[in-house]
Parts: sequence; structure tokens; C-alpha cells
Amino acid sequence: ISMDGITVSVTNCIFMNNTGQYLGGGAAHVEGGEATFTDCTFSGNSGSQGGAIRSNYNASITLNTCQFTNNTANDTNPYDCLGGGVYVEGNSTLSMSDCSFTGNQSTNGNAGAAYAYHNSSLTAENCTFDGNSAIGAGAMELTSDEVLTNCTFTNNTAEYGGGALYMGEWNVTPTLTGCTFTDNTSTYYTGGAIHN
Repeated sequence: ISMDGITVSVTNCIFMNNTGQYLGGGAAHVEGGEATFTDCTFSGNSGSQGGAIRSNYNASITLNTCQFTNNTANDTNPYDCLGGGVYVEGNSTLSMSDCSFTGNQSTNGNAGAAYAYHNSSLTAENCTFDGNSAIGAGAMELTSDEVLTNCTFTNNTAEYGGGALYMGEWNVTPTLTGCTFTDNTSTYYTGGAIHN
């Protein structure tokens, strides 16, 4: 679905095996406006930026008790292959609570689960990230002042830094409170859990 400058609420929906073309989220693309997803399942979707959801142009995305499973960011250009589950940019905001990200991947870039480009913001509370993978930042790349509260990161994998979280190239001051990191791996570089 494509949403341009509107306010929409999506509840109890399943998005499965959808594909987005160039720079599009596999299941949903939000240009401006506000989109709230509650109790939704995103499974097996693919797109170059945001395997399941992509936003731009001052969009606001809220995710409540949603499940993201086996979604894929897939592009031959590593700068376009970002956010296996969700990708936001263009002064957008992403707010997630009680969501799970499992087995999502960025095949040729960073952030297997979620990526908020440096002029956007991300908050996550009581979310779980399990078994996500990417070239860098197995679960998330932190590029602004993200706030993560009571989140759990388990079995995430990156090849080059930050098995769970990567924030090595940005001058950022994220806030992590009550988060747990277990069995995350960086294969060839530093930061099995976090690379700074």
C-alpha cells in the first residue's frame, strides 16, 4: 500500500510476501502524513529500503504490538539496501512499542531490523530483536538520538561491526535503558553486541 500525506490507522492486518520496487517498502510506503499499525503482522516482504515499511517526507509511523518476521532489504547497492524490517528518512519519526523483529535481514547493507536515517528519529519500548542479520548492524543502526527502553537483542548477526547495534559513523547520543543483549555476533569486526 502507498500512503501520501494522509492519516491512516491499520489494525489486525497481515502483510505477507509483498515486494516493493526501487526505494519502496515491500508492504507499505508512507510519504508524509501519519500511519499507525496495531497488532499487524509483516512476514516475507522485500524492498530495497525497508523490507516491510519505508517512510519519507516528515512522515510519522507508530507501531504497536506488531510482528516483523523474515522481511528483507535487498539491493545490489549497499547504500540503498537498508532496514530489513523498517526504514525511515526525510525527518520522519518511528515509534515502536511491544513489537518483535525476528529473522529479518539486509542482504547487502546495514540494519537487519530497523534503520532511521540521521535526520529522522526512532524510539522503541519493550521490543524484541531476535535472529536478524546484515552486513553491518545486525538489528539496528543508530544514526540520531534514538531512545531504546527495555528492549531485548538476541542472536543478531553482523559481518562488519555491531551484531545488535551499530553507531560507529555518526556523532550520536542514543539513550538505552533496561536493554538486554545476549548471544549477538559480529563476524569480522568489533562489537559483538554494540559497535561505537
